[in-house]
Amino acid sequence: VCIFAKTSKALERLNEMLRKGEIHKTYWALTANKPPKDSDTLTDYLTRNEQQNKSYVSKNGKEARLKYTLIQTTDHYYLLEVELYTGRHHQIRCQLAHLGCPIKGDLKYGAPRSNRDGGISLHARNIRVTHPVRKEPAEITAPRKTSAVAQRRKTVIKVLPETKTTKKTAKSAAKKTTAKKTAAKKSTAKKTASKKPKEES
Repeated sequence: VCIFAKTSKALERLNEMLRKGEIHKTYWALTANKPPKDSDTLTDYLTRNEQQNKSYVSKNGKEARLKYTLIQTTDHYYLLEVELYTGRHHQIRCQLAHLGCPIKGDLKYGAPRSNRDGGISLHARNIRVTHPVRKEPAEITAPRKTSAVAQRRKTVIKVLPETKTTKKTAKSAAKKTTAKKTAAKKSTAKKTASKKPKEES
């Protein structure tokens, strides 16, 4: 989820809300290690290394706070919902790695191997903000991304299981498609037959 300001006034107000912590962002993170608690608030102090483009937990750093909740597990992975209270450089990646739960595919912060697509398993799921002009509450939720690689490796978290209604709908749609294809073939065959020249008597 990403927000763009159309005007300089809107941008100024959004930046002010960001400084005051009035923009609420939620992420999903997939980790191979289970966190020590099912839900907890982490407070660390982070220092950014510009040359390495990486953040470290340090006593002299800036305060970084987030809350995580374990929302689902599989045989090999744990899905965490993360709510940010501050917006530091690589905050989620750094703090979860410091907790002993590096994000899947995140080599920079301690994951044992990369993902096949080169990305990391961190998803910007939801953002809640007050519209800078209309002053109305706005909430945006991004759709879940399912890659072909993840499907083959069976590492995708299925939050909503398939229902019987969904299966029936899919079967019905498949039957309709087959019927349409059959009708189209018959129509083509009739047209071809009508175009053949008649034999002379």
